[in-house]
This record gives sequence, C-alpha cells and structure tokens, in this order.
Amino acid sequence: MSLRYQNFDLFIEPSNGSYQAQVLTSPVGEAPSWGFDVPFTDLHIENFLLKVNARRHLRVRSSAAESMARTIEDFGGQLYAAVFGGDIAECLTRSRDAVEPDGGLRIRLRLDERCPELVNLPWEYLYDPRNRRYLCLSERTPLVRYMPLRSRVSPLAVAAPLRILTVVADPAGSDADSLEVEHEWEILKAALSELIDAGAVQLDRLTSSTLESLNDRLSCEVQYHVLHFIGHGRFSSASGQGELLFESDLGGPRPVSAFELATVLDDHRSLSLVVLNSCEGARTSVSDPFAGTAQTLIHRGIPACVAMQFEISDAAAIAFSAAFYRALAANDPLDGAVTAARRAIYAKGNHIEWATPVLFTRAADTRIFTVDPRSRSASVGSTKFPEVPTALEPVNAPEVPTALEPVNAPEVPAALEPVNAPEPAKLAWKPLAVPPPPASPLRRGTVVFWGGNNWRKLRVPRLRVSKAIAIAAGSEHNLALTEKGAVIAWGDNSGGLCSLPKWRLSGVKAIEASEMHSLALTASGTVIAWGLNTSGQCDVPEGLSGVVAIAGGAMHSLALTEKGTVVAWGYHDGHGVLEGLPRVVAIAARHFQSLALTEDGTVFELNTYEPKWRLSGVVAIAAGRKNILALTASGTVVGWGDNSQGQCNVPEGLSGVVAIAAGDAHCVALTASGTVVGWGDNSQGQCNVPEGLSGVVAIAAGDAHNLALKPGD
Repeated sequence: MSLRYQNFDLFIEPSNGSYQAQVLTSPVGEAPSWGFDVPFTDLHIENFLLKVNARRHLRVRSSAAESMARTIEDFGGQLYAAVFGGDIAECLTRSRDAVEPDGGLRIRLRLDERCPELVNLPWEYLYDPRNRRYLCLSERTPLVRYMPLRSRVSPLAVAAPLRILTVVADPAGSDADSLEVEHEWEILKAALSELIDAGAVQLDRLTSSTLESLNDRLSCEVQYHVLHFIGHGRFSSASGQGELLFESDLGGPRPVSAFELATVLDDHRSLSLVVLNSCEGARTSVSDPFAGTAQTLIHRGIPACVAMQFEISDAAAIAFSAAFYRALAANDPLDGAVTAARRAIYAKGNHIEWATPVLFTRAADTRIFTVDPRSRSASVGSTKFPEVPTALEPVNAPEVPTALEPVNAPEVPAALEPVNAPEPAKLAWKPLAVPPPPASPLRRGTVVFWGGNNWRKLRVPRLRVSKAIAIAAGSEHNLALTEKGAVIAWGDNSGGLCSLPKWRLSGVKAIEASEMHSLALTASGTVIAWGLNTSGQCDVPEGLSGVVAIAGGAMHSLALTEKGTVVAWGYHDGHGVLEGLPRVVAIAARHFQSLALTEDGTVFELNTYEPKWRLSGVVAIAAGRKNILALTASGTVVGWGDNSQGQCNVPEGLSGVVAIAAGDAHCVALTASGTVVGWGDNSQGQCNVPEGLSGVVAIAAGDAHNLALKPGD
C-alpha cells in the first residue's frame, strides 16, 4: 500500500561562518533554527567519498565490506547528530508520531545556494543512532533533495502506457571502463516485461546513442514521460559541468555537457523524470550548486531527476532499475520508488551502494505523474518478476559460536595512568639522511591461515610460501617475506594490493599489509609502498631513510627511524617528522588510529597528537579498529578502548606472551611456548585457533582472519 506523505522541510543556510538548520514546515509546525558545524574536515569528507568508491565492489559479508558499513554508520551518525540537534530533533520525533500509523514523513532537504559546498555531502547516509536506523532505507522517512523554483509543477495524468525512452551508450575508444550496458538493458526489459505485456509500460530504446538521435526521437509525435540513460557519467573539473558520454557520429565517445542535454530536453513538457544510471550524475561544483548534471536539469525545468552521487557497480545499477520501475508503474510516488530501489540493493547484501542514488525534485509533491490503471489488462500488484542477477554473491558460512559476550568495559583500564602533557612542538617535515641499521637474522617457515575468507583468495599458496620469515595481514590481502628478501602477496588485488613493484622490491627486511595499501622496509632503511593511493598513503616522503619499523592504517602510513622519530604521510593530521615527541620505540596503526610508544611507556595517539596513557614495562603495542593492546615485559597483555565485541577482555590467566596482534574487532596473542590465543569478535571464526597449532614463531591479524608462521623442516 502506498503511504500518504506529509512534508518535513529542513532548510540549511550559512550563518556567521557556520551553518544553521531550520524546520520550515512539518506536520507539527515550524521549529527554531539550530546552529551547527559540519563534523568533518574537507580532507575527511574527500577521503570518505574516495573510500566509498574504492569499496563498492566488495563481496557480500566480507570483513572489509562489514568494516566499511560500520564506517558509513559512523559517518551518518555524526552528520545526523550535528544537524538534528536542539528543537530540530524534537520536531522530527513529533512529526513521525503525527503521521503514524499509515502515513509517511517526506524529509525535503533544502540547501541554500550560498552553501554549495554542502551539496556533495552524502546526506542519504543520515543515520539516527537513537532509533538505530538509516532515514533513507525506510519508506516512512524518505529523503529528497528539494530545489524549489518559481514555476509550479502539477502532476501529469498519464494514460497508460508510461513511456520510457532509454539511451544505452558505451562508445568504442573511451578511456572509461567498459560497462555491462547490454546486460543492464536486457535485465530492465525482463523486469518490466509483464508490465509491458499488460500495456502499463512502453519501453523504447534509442537506436543510435547520439545527442542528435535523441533530439530527433523527442521531436516525433510520441510523448515520452521518462528518459533513462545507461552509460558513463562524470563531473568535469575542467569544464565545471556534469557530463554524460554519448556516441559521436563515427561511433566514438562524445562528452555531452549538462547544459547541452538540458537544451535538447527543454521543450518536451511531457518529460517529467530523467534517470541517470551513470556515475557521478549527482555531483556538482563546490562553488556552483547547479553545475552538476542532475542539478542543471532541475534548474532548467525537468520536474525530477534520479542520479548517482558515486560510481555505481553494474550489479547495484541493475537492482536499482528493476525495483524502481516496478514501484513507479504501481503508482508509488518517486521517493517511495527510490526507497524501494535502495532496499533492493541493500537486501542483496550490498551495504555500501544503497545510498548512491539521489532524488532531486522541484515538485512540491513527488507524485509527478499518475498512470491510469483502467487501461491495464493485468493487476500490477500480482505481477511476479524474475530475480535480478548480481555479482555480489553471499557466502553461506556456518555460524561460529563464541563464548565471549560484549562487555561495556571502561575506556581505559585501571592500570593505565592518564597523562597530561604540555602542548607539543609544531609538526614539520625535515629531510632525513641516516645510515641503515644492521640486518637481524630471521627464521624461515610456513604460514597457517584461519578466519574469514569471503574473497576465497586468502588461503595460503603453500608452494609459494614455503620459506617465509615474516608475515603481514591486511583487510583482504596477505604478505609474506622470504629468507632471500622477496615479497609474496595473495588475496584481494583491488587497487593493485597484490601487484608487487618487482623492480624495486629486493633486500626487504619487514612488511606491512594495511587496509588499502602495503609497505615494505628494505635492509638499507628505505620504505616502498604500493596499492590504492587515494590519500597519498603510498607517496613515501622524499629522502626518508634510516627507518627501523613501519605501520599502515586505512589511508595513511607511519615510519619509525633509528633516531626514535616518527614520520607520517597520507590521510593524517600531521605530516613529515612528528616533532615534540619523546624518543619513540614502537608504532602501530589500523583504520584511522595512529599510535606511538615512547621510552617512558607513554602511548601517544598521533592523529590528535596527544599523550593518552602511561604504562610501565611495555615492550609492544597493537592497534585495532577502535581498541588498543599493550604487551608488557612480564608477558602480560592489557587492552582498552572499544569493547563492543569483547576485544578488550584479555583471557584470564594469559601469561608468557611474546607477541600481540589486533584485527578489526578481535585480538590474538602468541605465547613463549608457541601457542596462539584469540579473543573478541568470532563471527567468522577468527578466534578459533586451529586445533593442534603449536611451534608458532610469529602472528598477524587481518580484519577478520589471522596468519601464523611456523618453522620449516
């Protein structure tokens, strides 16, 4: 049943160097303005968007996908807390109650044109932490980007069929990656076939994907109601406009600007909706809120446009189109249809891309046209549609029991002494020229794997890793170092994680596998990096030498020099040599954590550059996603921070520990007797140490898996 919606108009405008939100209309009236600051830096936002794009192809239920889903929840929760404060939050709650039980609350987001920098924020990820729900995934609280213009939009009465004109463009010779456009077209036809047979929908395809052909088709007597574009899109920083990639007369690529497309569509008043099933159709300039493709079309008179704010995978695009048109042909309002399509993506286990579609409208009511049901020969409500195939294949792994229950432990254990240190010196980068440290002998051996393996590529290639002397585990890839200083990589190769720079990788003495990139430390004290370089995490500072240890987080890298100084690069609040620290003896990083252990036992959190805790007799530290481990000289382990999965509940009686490692939400420890102990999140068996595993000399923890190194024969 289609809900009856009432509007909740949320208006945001600049105010004294910050912003203020105000409820203009709602079922319970207006609400006073609420001042707020965006809770993220520009760099944070940029890297979050880059990470969403980089992670969109992750497999269902992979640890990396689950980690990204938690990052999205954190982002959406912080954005929600910033905007929905004061009387705004109370007004939203009362408005929800007012439309229950059979009504919906349409949240119309209106961004003042004086703050175009807010347009590219992914508002669709807004997450209400109190009610533990995303606004956009519920048909009761859809979010619409509302762009009110002076000209009024009246619902268009459509005598069936609803006519959809489709442009399918994947021109030869394009630099863009090839898309499954023909597959998407076939799926779209199959999904709408019964509606087409019933006379409710007419689906036509442009025979030639040129702008001239589109203009000719729209000039004929047939009046189309929807234009659906399948192909490549982008926001061009060079032209300052959104662009779609059509074909030229010769079949090659022709970028068509948003202005050109809007000009061709200008006089076709029956055209009420444009769907851009292409990348970045919702992006715009930080200085012009109407420069994007979708925004330009709305500004030029199209009543509504659905566009993608990120790159979108073929599987998500196909799932979206099928669910969206089913709902639309059933006379659902646009926001209800978009919500249904979001849930279709989410229900397939894709917890990242459901927020990629964005609905823009200048219409006061999102029911921009109604299809007369009397002309149908079959009931839409009883129509059955084929399952939409998807590249996201769930892994049916058995549930892994765990004896650990989440415990709300204090942030810092009693044994830790808080530190109030003076403000450190200013951060600065200084070129380094330090002689390399002597190499230390290491034992060779074989590698054992256990835990999550959703990529089905993490199991150790035993024939290649038979002479390992060191191991490292990233989110979805692993590294091993051989006795001859060679590096072996296996697992997920997204962004070249496993594509080793062979011409430079020789004489390696240490390795680090992080979330999105890898690091290697050579015997001469230099650092080599490869993989995704979204934030400069692979741009090793020129002149860096004399390095004795390395660490990598989600989008940043750390190096410890023999002088006891720390060097940082990538997405990090400090760059270059982090001056003002006491002599550092150990470093650790994971996700967005950066840690340093100094000679006096103080643990510094390097992103905030604050001394956090002082311990006695600490010899090593490890960083999880939001928790920290410390190993003492007496062989005991201390854990603090996030304990939602029991990752700070060090097993009682654990002693004789010689090494520690932390994953996303689990921990492992190696004892002097060569046994391994695991605790924390065990959802993928990462704490189920293989029976009989002994004689281990080294351990490593990925997001949800572990590696152990055993001596060879």
